[in-house]
Formats: sequence, structure tokens, C-alpha cells
Amino acid sequence: MYLTLTAEQIQSLRKSTGLSLMDFGQLFGVSHATVISWENGTTKPDAFKQAALSQLDRQVKTRLKKKPNEDIGNILKGVLITAGIVGFIMLLANMDDR
Repeated sequence: MYLTLTAEQIQSLRKSTGLSLMDFGQLFGVSHATVISWENGTTKPDAFKQAALSQLDRQVKTRLKKKPNEDIGNILKGVLITAGIVGFIMLLANMDDR
């Protein structure tokens, strides 16, 4: 189960990755303005993006504890691959419903 990140946690996560608002938004397929609205609590990510954010947060914290000098890019790649696989499976599952 994924935790719902607060606005402050989303902002902290983005800053810990070193990504700009625009680059962080691109990871999740949203604009920098959407990331700003998540970070100030005006809007919340949808369930799929919330799950991906939660997974990224968990991976960053876990992997940096084990390997403090690990490149954040490697962590992001792993999370994005996992999110892509999950998204593809969800797409296939929705095709069966038609």
C-alpha cells in the first residue's frame, strides 16, 4: 500500500532529487504549474501519480541510507521503470474490460 504524501513531503522529495519544478513535472507527465499546486496543497496528484510519488520517496530514502553516495539518477531510473511496467499492466487490464 502506498502512503499519500503531503504537500510538504512532495516538495521535500522534489528538492531531495535536485530536480527543477519542470523536470520533476516531466517525470510524472504534468506541468511545472501542477507541481507547484501539489507543493502548496492547492491540488493533489491522482492515485497513480500518488503511488509513483510514494514509491519514489520510499526508494530515495531506502537506497540513500544503504548507499549515501548513490547517484539519484539511478534511483529515478529504477522507479520510472517500475512505474512504466505498472502503467502498462494497468493499460492491458483496462483493454480486457472493453
